[in-house]
Amino acid sequence: MPVAISTHGLPETAARLSVELERRLRGLASKLAPSSADLERHTRRIVTEAGFTPPQRRELAAMAPHAVAAVLRQGAPAAAEHVEYHARRLAKLNAAHPLVLQTVALCHHAAVTARVFDAATLWALEQLHLATILAINAGFHQVREREAQAWMDLARVELEATGLQDLLTRSAEVLRVAHRADWAEARLLTPAERRRLAKPLCRTGPGGTLWSVPLRAPTGVWGAIQLGFGREYPWLPRERELLEAAAHGCQRGAERLGLLRDLAERETRIRTLAAQLNQAEERERSRLSRELHDEAGQSLLCVRLQLELLERTAPVRDETWFPKLGETRGQVERTIDEIRRLIAALSPAVLERFGLAAGIRQLGQRLEQQTGARVTLRLEGARPVPESAAIMIYRMVQECCQNISKHSAATKVRISLTSTDSEIRVEVADNGRGFHPDQASRQADSFGLIGLRQRVELLGGRLSIASGRGTAVKIRLPLPEPPEGKVEHGKDPNPVG
Repeated sequence: MPVAISTHGLPETAARLSVELERRLRGLASKLAPSSADLERHTRRIVTEAGFTPPQRRELAAMAPHAVAAVLRQGAPAAAEHVEYHARRLAKLNAAHPLVLQTVALCHHAAVTARVFDAATLWALEQLHLATILAINAGFHQVREREAQAWMDLARVELEATGLQDLLTRSAEVLRVAHRADWAEARLLTPAERRRLAKPLCRTGPGGTLWSVPLRAPTGVWGAIQLGFGREYPWLPRERELLEAAAHGCQRGAERLGLLRDLAERETRIRTLAAQLNQAEERERSRLSRELHDEAGQSLLCVRLQLELLERTAPVRDETWFPKLGETRGQVERTIDEIRRLIAALSPAVLERFGLAAGIRQLGQRLEQQTGARVTLRLEGARPVPESAAIMIYRMVQECCQNISKHSAATKVRISLTSTDSEIRVEVADNGRGFHPDQASRQADSFGLIGLRQRVELLGGRLSIASGRGTAVKIRLPLPEPPEGKVEHGKDPNPVG
């Protein structure tokens, strides 16, 4: 028959056991006191043979069983904090964690074999050793966790900083939290300070302790990271290493910011130059269209009128030359139509007079006339487009229509132009022959795609081309606020409506 085991009273039992354990642990100091001199001698020999440095030996000696037992008279929490404190210092002194545990185990063995103890004392020594190991692990973990967090925060600051002052301020705050300093700052140095703070410095005075590491570029020292403590606190090796690594990170971040600033300035210059080139191109287009209209166009019109006059006034209509006169007039009329088409392509009057929407509609109509394809338009918008952007968008759609006319053999074409308060979206899709955009972009004579990408990049937009069974060109452009009284060509307040 199963026996029912009651768990009632377990907390009270555990509490009584804890009280008994703490009582026995407190009594260890008196039990180990007669052997304290021998234990100290054994501890010095063990830590020396293990190869620890003098500062590391002092920390290990403070975690020997007889030293911890002496602290136990103040209570178990005080003893645990005592071991964790010295374990943290060992971690910052670059002591090897496994070797520390091995050395503490040897010290525990020396304490157990120092003299003959009763079973209760041996049990208490085993519990003390277990608690010491746990406290050492906790101390090492605290240091490693704090360092890892500081490394991640410094890396984030280095990548996210928007300027030199932001980089320095945020890096100093990360180090202040990591080292629990009273204050921290990273700043530029005067010429006199650069000579004085050219090397890492840890200085202690009546007001506390100052840590300082230089920020050094290939040309020399330009700044420093400094931490202040209101108490005596000389740095330990890992603390100095973290501080110096942060200084290197600040230097990398400063170089990155300088490179980004140079890159941004170059991009601005390139954009400005590209905009000026586009403006020059539009001016040249306008000049050519005017000359074609005023010179060649007018001359051809005069020729056509003269031919028409000859046809009407010829006294004898000879069957040999009269039909050729009509053919010549027809050729002149076709040339006039071609010149008008060139004039419209070079400088579209509809764009200047009626706006972007009318210009896009005209492009769709011409594409239908040239290819016989069915063109569907979707033109929607929320506010006017700036004049410079309207011209660029018109040229983009014009380039897409020319590509369809030359290469696609499409029967259906969809042109979509929509805008919101912040961006404008352009899409030209067809069901014709596809192509490989990457291969086409690498071809030496692929000026259309190259020009399209350059126009999109000039306006800070994004271009995507999907081609397979048909082709879809999608363009997204940020839409800046138009200057006061300066909108797109034409009077239509809705750019795409």
